Amino acid sequence: MMIEAYFSAIVFDPCPTCPPGLKHPLTLQGRIGVIADSHGNIASMTDCIQRLTDRRADTIIHLGDIFDSEIHHNLMNIVDVITDNNILAVKGNNDYQIEKSLENGHPMDLDPSDRQRIRQFLHSLALYFTSGNVCFAHSRPFDSIRAFYEPIDTGSTEQAARIFRHTDHHLLFCGHSHLPMLFRWRAGIVTREPIPEQTPLVFQKNEKYIIIVGSADKGECGFIDREKMVYERIRL
Repeated sequence: MMIEAYFSAIVFDPCPTCPPGLKHPLTLQGRIGVIADSHGNIASMTDCIQRLTDRRADTIIHLGDIFDSEIHHNLMNIVDVITDNNILAVKGNNDYQIEKSLENGHPMDLDPSDRQRIRQFLHSLALYFTSGNVCFAHSRPFDSIRAFYEPIDTGSTEQAARIFRHTDHHLLFCGHSHLPMLFRWRAGIVTREPIPEQTPLVFQKNEKYIIIVGSADKGECGFIDREKMVYERIRL
C-alpha cells in the first residue's frame, strides 16, 4: 500500500480543493492503528500505542491534536513518544497553535534546543495523508487552516455530504470531534451513525465512509485491517 503525505504552506483559502504542496510517497502495510486528539495526555497516547501494537498494527497514525494549546509541559516527551514509536502524524489545530506560539517567541519554559526540535517536528507534520482512495486527516481533508479547525460532525450530515461530493476518497479517517462517529454514503444518501464498540465495521465496495475515531484523551482509538476491509473501535 502506497501512501502520500501532503505538505503545504498553510494559508486561509476559500477554495476547499486547493492543490496540495509536496508529495512524498510512503509504504504502509495492511494493519493500521489510528489515534486522534490525545491533547497532551501522554499516558493515554502511550496506552493507545501499546494497545495497537498488541494488535500487531504495522503502522500507527496520529490524526492530529497531539498537543493541547493550553498545556505546555511534557512537550518534548510527547515528541519523543511519537518519534521513538515511528508514529506517522498529521497536524491538528492545537498543534498549529503551539507551532505558531513557538514561532512568535513564546518560551514555554523550554530549553532553546528543545524548542527548536519541537518547532521542526511541528513544521514537518502533513496536513493529511492519502493512499489511493483512503485519506487520513485531522478534520476536513482540504489544504487550508480552516480545514482542520472546522468539524465534520456538527450533529448533521451537511459537512460529510460536502466531503463526499468534493473528494474521491472511499475512506476518510479523522479526529477533531471527540465522539466516535460514522458517516456513510450509500447510493447518494448520507447517514450519521454511532460506531459500535463490539462489532467490527465491514466496508462495502459500493459505499463511502468517514470515520471519526474519537479522542485518545477520552480512551478511544481504532484499528483498520486493510486485507479484511474492516474497522474496529477500541476502548481503553
